[in-house]
Amino acid sequence: GASVGNENAGIHINNCPSATISNNTIERTNYTATAPAPLAANQFNLQFGISVGNSCTGAVVSNNLLKLLGTGIYAFGNTPITLKCNNMVNNSTGLWINSLIGNQGTVSAPQDNTWTIPSGYMGVRRNGQSQPQFYTRSFSLPYMPSTSSSQMIPPAAIQPTSAANSAPNTCYISAGNPPAGLVQVINEEGEYSYLSDEELKSLDVDLYKTLKIIPDYIDESTFEGQKMQEFIDSVDLTNAAKIYEYEQKLAQKDTIGAKELMALFDAYSDVEYNYKRVYEIYNRSWLEKEIEFTAEDSLVLNEIAYLSPRVAGNAVYTARVLLGLMIIDTETYAAKSAQSNSGIEYSTIKIYPNPSSEFFHYELPLKEGENGIVSIMDISGKVLQTWAVDFNGNLGSFYVQNYSKGVYVFELTINNDQKIVQKLIVK
Repeated sequence: GASVGNENAGIHINNCPSATISNNTIERTNYTATAPAPLAANQFNLQFGISVGNSCTGAVVSNNLLKLLGTGIYAFGNTPITLKCNNMVNNSTGLWINSLIGNQGTVSAPQDNTWTIPSGYMGVRRNGQSQPQFYTRSFSLPYMPSTSSSQMIPPAAIQPTSAANSAPNTCYISAGNPPAGLVQVINEEGEYSYLSDEELKSLDVDLYKTLKIIPDYIDESTFEGQKMQEFIDSVDLTNAAKIYEYEQKLAQKDTIGAKELMALFDAYSDVEYNYKRVYEIYNRSWLEKEIEFTAEDSLVLNEIAYLSPRVAGNAVYTARVLLGLMIIDTETYAAKSAQSNSGIEYSTIKIYPNPSSEFFHYELPLKEGENGIVSIMDISGKVLQTWAVDFNGNLGSFYVQNYSKGVYVFELTINNDQKIVQKLIVK
């Protein structure tokens, strides 16, 4: 924690150009309800999760969870900063802009911060002359507070100019196994050192997606960056690029182009073959509005659905969604050595109402001390929303009124290990 005059902050920076504040959870733990009260009136605006002060040009605040605070993020220095992929949950004020922070994102690279706003409280408060443009996936919750209500004060605080619905999801990395973890393979340390060649192959698509989304994220001036680049140069990402392009066409509803791509796809490994088989079945069933599978297709999907996704690739998850299966993967990479997690059991996720057209409520099985990441994905694997959860956040809701009708995936990753997958239907 830090003191900022009469104010208190979980993290405070001042005179820190190009600083980075990322991947933190800052939560008021002496109160676990879903609203800021009972903070005293003078605490609403003085208890900050993250505070960014003067002379912090180029600072990046990203992938942070701010929960049950007076103000989630407080920006009061007159220098441009970047606010990206932060999740502001049940704060008195989610984001307080008291400075000229500059525009946030572009049409091709939206910032995708998210808000959960209790009734009667604010998503964004603006003082002074700051009127940044927020390029975001949607101009409604959870991506933006409403400009026509008290969720944003004053309403002109944000100047939305263009929704970035078709842009790459720049928050994708926080929702999955980060390819940067492959550095551990090269250094022969950590759980990744137990991966076989085939398991490494299963990570190719995620690696390719990361390179497409953030092409400059590797710092070759560091030892880890050099090793990472050497590894990437040694991997053939040709088919990973084709899978990525296929999924992009699905996301853009270019079904003809998607089918043409998959028809020309040549698989050279079991992982790629699983993608090809699952997507071919998807093309001739759900894309054609046919929800019943032939006996042969059902057999293929069941075969793939019960494989380990770490060996067989993420096509395993798609097969499970198509079949409506909920399977808990309890093994870890390191389990191949001497340890086993076979005794671990987790109850199921409860999601209701399902189907829904506006919002879903969820009940998660996290135990005390456990942390998780929730991801909402479309059938192509594109991550649409992601946020961090813990034991105190087992109950929650999220909005889908801007989603197209169809089937989506609710995925909970527990302690970066176990995954629980549930099917959502937006009607």
